[in-house]
Amino acid sequence: MASRRDWKLKANTGGGQTGGFLDKCEIRENADGSYDLIAVLATHPPHEAPFNFPPFAYRGFVWHVGIGEFAVPDRNELEGTWRNNAGPRTEGEEDGTYTGQAGPGSGADDCEEDAASASA
Repeated sequence: MASRRDWKLKANTGGGQTGGFLDKCEIRENADGSYDLIAVLATHPPHEAPFNFPPFAYRGFVWHVGIGEFAVPDRNELEGTWRNNAGPRTEGEEDGTYTGQAGPGSGADDCEEDAASASA
């Protein structure tokens, strides 16, 4: 299996102002040779959990995502909440919870990115 590589983009001083929107996006090379362009949807400054990311637009909704507590002290697992403005499509807002896992065995290297990625 080929090793996966990630490249974090930096805003370039040449070109139009909107080129800065690519700052901190990543290009990921997948094991099968395909590439993903991954955008950061929201950023929160350094802070201990719990906290909420600033609201962001994604796939036609405005999302509110928070990090609750890290379930495992070494910060390999976390739990949080989300809600969006699904509105008329689903008779009001939708909300829920999520868990996240990092580190060996998480499948992070093998999973397909769903969040703001475009395959090339």
